[in-house]
Amino acid sequence: MSFFLERILANFATINYFMLLIILIVLISLLSGIFIYFLFAPILLEIDTHIHLYRFSIVPIFRIWWVFDDVFGHFEMSFMGFKMILKKDENTNAKKIVKTKKIRRKKSGFTISFSKIFAVFKSFKVKKWLVNIDTGDMALNGKLFPVMYLVSVMTDRKTQINFVGNNEAVITIENTCFRMIMAFLK
Repeated sequence: MSFFLERILANFATINYFMLLIILIVLISLLSGIFIYFLFAPILLEIDTHIHLYRFSIVPIFRIWWVFDDVFGHFEMSFMGFKMILKKDENTNAKKIVKTKKIRRKKSGFTISFSKIFAVFKSFKVKKWLVNIDTGDMALNGKLFPVMYLVSVMTDRKTQINFVGNNEAVITIENTCFRMIMAFLK
């Protein structure tokens, strides 16, 4: 009887190790899939002053945007479909005085060159661009009109001066973590 029991326990132990190995492989593949998704997921910055849209998003998982309400406005955030409103309490307007000590920072050996920062900046792609400006001064608008026309023609981005009082900007900028990392490493 003990012989059969030992065999069953030995088979059970190998089955448990086999199942643990399968679970480990599934978890590793799931985490690597999530990592690869975040490397290539588009990161968007959207500004549209005409409809009061100011939004930063990692499509479609995370979005945060500014909503105008009565006087100042508040942030709203969406994470995986769950929407949260981030408002400041109006009762917490009292200022607190906090004494702080000056802390001297140690210089680290890690520095980032201006060329790397510029390379990361160049990795951003402008998807939409419309800037429509009225300064309120008719003479200044007339002087800026040819300059904005040249900027618009040279950059293939719609940049305009108007004389009717409209100030609006519609800008959408996109990037991915992969592009930023590759630009930084080059």
